[in-house]
Amino acid sequence: MKKSNFRRALAYIHSYKKSAVLTAVFTAILRAITPYIYIFATAKIINLLMKNADLKSVLFVAGFAVIAQMLLSVLKYWLENLHLENQDGLNAYEKTQITKALLDIDYNRFEGTFLEQKVLQHRDELSREGGILNKYINSIENFLESALSLSVALISLVPFFKSFIIAGETGVIDSMWFGIILIVLTLVFVLLLLALKGKIAEGNVLLRNKYAKHNLIFSYYNDFVCNYKTGKEIRIFNQAPIILEQINSEMFKKGVPLQQKIADRNSWTLALDDLISAAILFAFSLLAGIKCAGGFYAVGDAVAYIACFTQVTKALSTLTGMYGNWKILSPRTELYNSILEMAKTENKQTVRCPKLLEQIQFENVNFSYEGADHLALRNFSLTIHAGEKIAVVGENGSGKTTFVKLLCGLHAPNSGQILLNDTDISSFDKTEYQNLFSVVFQDSYLFSLPLGENIAVNEKFDDNRVKTCLEQVGFTKKYGLNTVLYRDCDKCGVNISGGEAQKLTLARALYRNKPVIVLDEPTSALDPYAEFELYRQFSKLTSGKTAIYISHRLSSCRFCDKIAVFHHGELVQFGTHDELMQNESGKYYALWTAQAKYYSL
Repeated sequence: MKKSNFRRALAYIHSYKKSAVLTAVFTAILRAITPYIYIFATAKIINLLMKNADLKSVLFVAGFAVIAQMLLSVLKYWLENLHLENQDGLNAYEKTQITKALLDIDYNRFEGTFLEQKVLQHRDELSREGGILNKYINSIENFLESALSLSVALISLVPFFKSFIIAGETGVIDSMWFGIILIVLTLVFVLLLLALKGKIAEGNVLLRNKYAKHNLIFSYYNDFVCNYKTGKEIRIFNQAPIILEQINSEMFKKGVPLQQKIADRNSWTLALDDLISAAILFAFSLLAGIKCAGGFYAVGDAVAYIACFTQVTKALSTLTGMYGNWKILSPRTELYNSILEMAKTENKQTVRCPKLLEQIQFENVNFSYEGADHLALRNFSLTIHAGEKIAVVGENGSGKTTFVKLLCGLHAPNSGQILLNDTDISSFDKTEYQNLFSVVFQDSYLFSLPLGENIAVNEKFDDNRVKTCLEQVGFTKKYGLNTVLYRDCDKCGVNISGGEAQKLTLARALYRNKPVIVLDEPTSALDPYAEFELYRQFSKLTSGKTAIYISHRLSSCRFCDKIAVFHHGELVQFGTHDELMQNESGKYYALWTAQAKYYSL
């Protein structure tokens, strides 16, 4: 595990709670020393009994051990409870930090699959294996507990090691060389276990990554099954067989065998670990028994030495296991850090964005999405003056929504410029620039929150203002402003139709009250006549504001000053409705006449 990863993890833990590491340290200390009360007290009692000591002395030692154990246990359980609370808090903190980072990352990072895969992989690993911050806390605790227990055990075994230099009379086992060979073999086996567990861990990382890909696909289909919004199509189109086939393929045919392989590898490692530990412990116990029989130390001391050496094998097993776990933890830490770093590296401009909008200009803008082999916008130039109402029309895939994303600063051009009052918008702080816009996207989303909070996008809102915005968009349902939308988070929530949802997103745009309003096909769920009436009303409500209307249905065009016609990523026509209708060979004329029956007045 890289030192930088460890230091950064400690910094994250410290930022959550300064005492978290300290609690883990004291918990480790108490866990390490607690077993030795039994070990030394038992040895002392056996020695007293072997010497025919009076009962009072035996009871005193036993009583002291019980009281000490009781006090340490109370303190240990109190610390462990704090430690468990910290673990729950760290999991929540880790999720929150990822959420904050994702909110700070530029939108354009989300258009590709790279970031999404990272986030889904982190979410999957966190749900299956726990958070990495908890892994670090547990590693610190386990390391300190094992290291301290090992140190106490080795110090306690010093008298036993000294007995090696005194040869006994029972042969090879009682000789100095047997003890030395035993220690050397122990060290050799520890090193072999380190290498083996490290190799196993590296292989498991690859297997876990393969499994994660299958689990992500499984989660994708499982989300469809659990989502009531997709449940209609699953049943109408009888999609259950294909979903079950995908789940069966990804989890049982591909995923489960990988998990079984990981389990088999870990089982063989643990079995080998136990076998070696048992063999070494047996040899040590035999040696300790022979030395005790030879009169080198008392029976109680022999019991203590064997118990201490048991702690040695336990500690060594834990430490070698941690080496393998750290090899797994390192790539997980780098994944977590990479997501957080994306937010830190975003360009934070300090040029203040003007509050007064004069015009926005696109100058020879070219743009393509990551991984695409064609331009979504090509040599695009357009000037939008303050207060203008512009309709943007064109067929699917002509670049309309891409234009909106560039206009709002969600993407940056590959080449060319977008200017606000003759200044490139890349010079401005993105938050300030985007604060100029109220946007209703074609896939706008409402949260499972109270109606009023959805409109105001805030827990605090002006009741009368919200009600006015709802009336202006024709939302006539008699829902209270505290009525929760949908049932994702509240079983008493109300499910609203697609048309109602679009009206609410329009009300949200009105409530935001910004100088530029952009409507990207916000009325697709309404019938043409309802759309026409809504646009007519909306045109009045946006008087004095700059408005951009995008729709496949051209009813919005009659209320706009200019019409921009898109075709294959290019601006092919720009002018008023009457001007464009004079060109009967133009794209706008073809689009309008194809839909004319809906707009006869």
